[in-house]
This record gives sequence, C-alpha cells and structure tokens, in this order.
Amino acid sequence: MQPPVSARAYPVKPVRMIAASSPGSSVDIVARIIAPKLAEQLGRQIVVDDRAGAGEFSAFIRAELAKWTKVARETGVQLD
Repeated sequence: MQPPVSARAYPVKPVRMIAASSPGSSVDIVARIIAPKLAEQLGRQIVVDDRAGAGEFSAFIRAELAKWTKVARETGVQLD
C-alpha cells in the first residue's frame, strides 16, 4: 500500500535541467558541472537535457514573467 499523496517526497522523478544548447557546448559543460552539486543539495538525481533551440522558449518565458509582473504591480499585488 502506498502512502497518501501528500506524504510522498517531491519530486518523485529525476529533476530535468534543460541546457538550451547542443551537446558539448559551453552551456552543456557548465550544466554538467553544476548538476552533481545541485543533486547533492536537493537529494535528487539531476538529468541534463540538451535542447538546441530551447533559448527561444526561454525568451518566451521571460516575456511572460515580465507581463505578469507588470500586471501584478498594476493591481497592487505584493511581489517578494
């Protein structure tokens, strides 16, 4: 029998670190240097996933964060 959902450790699966570049690039190398140290601190396995072209997705995320930050400030929501 499994413990209740709220009692399970999070995350159950390995954490995926997306390196927005091709394998062997400087971004990939730095991600692979950082991953073991991060895994040690988190107590979870870190998998480095090279995704060439993911930089476009990162730009999209930054734009969305900027948009919602502006909305939050305009509506008086406290951002910490």
